[in-house]
Amino acid sequence: MRFRPKCSGCAGAIPSRLRGHELTSRSTERAETALATETHATHQALLDAGVELLREMTPATLVAALRTREIARRAGVSPPTFFHHFRTIDDYARALVAHVFSPTRTSLEGVVTEGLREVQRLRLPAEQSIAYHRRDLHMAAADPDFRLRTGLWALGGPAVDGPFSEGLRELDRQLIPQAEALHRLWGREVRPPLDMRSHLAVQLALLQGSVMRHLAEGDVMTPERYARAAAALSMVMLRPTGDRRTLDDRLSEMNYYPGSRAVLGSQSERRSTTRARLLDAAAELFAEYGYEAASISAVARTAGVHVATLYEHFESKAHVGLTLFDAHASAQLAALGAADAAGALRQHLEEVADFVATHSDLARLYLTVVACGDQPAGFDDGLRSATLRLVTALPDERLEGRDPGRTTDELLVCTIGAMLRHPGDGAAGAAASALRLLPREVSGRPGSRPSSRRR
Repeated sequence: MRFRPKCSGCAGAIPSRLRGHELTSRSTERAETALATETHATHQALLDAGVELLREMTPATLVAALRTREIARRAGVSPPTFFHHFRTIDDYARALVAHVFSPTRTSLEGVVTEGLREVQRLRLPAEQSIAYHRRDLHMAAADPDFRLRTGLWALGGPAVDGPFSEGLRELDRQLIPQAEALHRLWGREVRPPLDMRSHLAVQLALLQGSVMRHLAEGDVMTPERYARAAAALSMVMLRPTGDRRTLDDRLSEMNYYPGSRAVLGSQSERRSTTRARLLDAAAELFAEYGYEAASISAVARTAGVHVATLYEHFESKAHVGLTLFDAHASAQLAALGAADAAGALRQHLEEVADFVATHSDLARLYLTVVACGDQPAGFDDGLRSATLRLVTALPDERLEGRDPGRTTDELLVCTIGAMLRHPGDGAAGAAASALRLLPREVSGRPGSRPSSRRR
């Protein structure tokens, strides 16, 4: 028999109870979510407060955490005896920090000397360096005070920096003579701009970081990996005794070709790119410092290559300067608008003189080479070739039997020389002075077409 409620009021009673239960469940969920959020926020606030307190810690607060009574008990004295030697906790904290960072607690001289005897049995500097750095990692990792020094410096705040610095200076005092002896054994010296102290500082920083990683993840920073990485760094920072190359030169050599293989292309393309980069670097340095003041090593360094690479492309700085002068002069020469050979030659020489006015250093270099005929091997004198073509285009009767090559050299020498000696005469005056070497109908015929450029 089907159940029927006795009245309409009873008919809505069950659904009302269900709706109330749903509302209670939702309220509980919201309360639990709010509680979880508040709990997480409190948890995070406690952690942030701890970080803040750690940042504000000083050696005195660290000592206070140790408790002076416990310090006295371990020393076998009474608490009043503690304060007889140290008036305040701050006094004890300063003395304790200096004691922790003092290298005199364990002298390194005997340890390093023994290490030198070990590596001297090996033949090559790289083998000796690897053995030496491997031994360094083992010794530092086994040092019971390594974590103490690291943690005290990290938590002690700025008050620890002074004693830490004093300890490092004392450490350098012990290590520098030993390192110099090792470098003499290898026939090496520190590359500028580094000196011995900065060289040791780099090595010590690498060692400390590597020891921490080795202690935490020994499978990642193994002694063999560290020893080879440290030895590689040492070989870069050191140079054979008497070598003049700096650290920047060594880095330039290592940075031989930037980019990927796909971008580099063929060997001929790489050589062309390197040559262009060298000329760009030379143009920059010659413009800033002048040809005489700019060194060949500075050109190579600015181009990002080693000096030896530069000498693969140019035999001397003069070769670089001549090539640069010739390239820029040829690029600036305007298209010749004269209808006849004589007018074209005049316009060409005016363009040469106009270029000389803004490149006097390189022009003097070029003038010396042309006058003496002492061209570097491989120098393609495009300016002379262009001038020679214009000279040979003149009718034979106008040259009066003169040798075209010699006439070309004389015209260039006279044009450049006149522009350097008398820049106030302008490019037209320099060209006219040179053209006086030729017969009248070539050099100064009335009605000859002037240069299209304003002087």
